[in-house]
Amino acid sequence: MDVLSRVAQVLLALVGFSAGAAIAGSRKRGVVPSLADVPLAVALSVAAAVARSWLAHVPAMLIALAGGAVLSILVNPLRKPPPVPAHPVPGGAKGSGLLARAWSAWKRTASTMGAFQGRLVLSLFYFIILAPFGVIYRITSDPLARRSSKRPSWLDRHEGPRDVKNARNQF
Repeated sequence: MDVLSRVAQVLLALVGFSAGAAIAGSRKRGVVPSLADVPLAVALSVAAAVARSWLAHVPAMLIALAGGAVLSILVNPLRKPPPVPAHPVPGGAKGSGLLARAWSAWKRTASTMGAFQGRLVLSLFYFIILAPFGVIYRITSDPLARRSSKRPSWLDRHEGPRDVKNARNQF
């Protein structure tokens, strides 16, 4: 159960981080994570997981959420505005009441948060999971068998049967 609590803590910290980016970037009509956001998100996740053991359950979650938002707002001047127009924001709510305006504002904020968080999570996935596997594969693979022997790396060609059926099936 403690593991699930730590995972929830990390996810709430990332939600706070993306919420802070959406709030701070709302004037720009879109926000894109910068290179500085990747190590900050990792450090924030580690800090949230470690803080879970020092604090009680609910205060730790609230601090992770608020801390992520504050950190993201402080980092906002380092972010550049998106080079392309921002993603489409869902349509406005029908009606003009307070609840309809609040719902419309939430949809705009949640859409910006989702776009930011998606880019950030994919960047983390690339740098933490995919890139190390690519480097290890590049170092250990030898597709042309150049390192295995002193003879040339040519592979022997095996000819199949020469008939009409195989001539029609080229691939």
